[in-house]
Amino acid sequence: MTGFQEERKAPMEIFFTESGLALWVPKVGDQSWDSKLPSTPYPNKDLRLRVPGDLSSGFVRGSSEAEDR
Repeated sequence: MTGFQEERKAPMEIFFTESGLALWVPKVGDQSWDSKLPSTPYPNKDLRLRVPGDLSSGFVRGSSEAEDR
């Protein structure tokens, strides 16, 4: 086949961290380039947003109580 071909979409599922953050994770393999954000092929249950509700502020691992000390 020549020319442009339709991209295949990787099947994704939602993974919830302990903080309730929803991450898009591939069902098979580690391809997540075409998914909604935030996405990762390697989810971490301790991941949370630095500023609740603000994806642009980035992420940290661990609980917010640890930062309050």
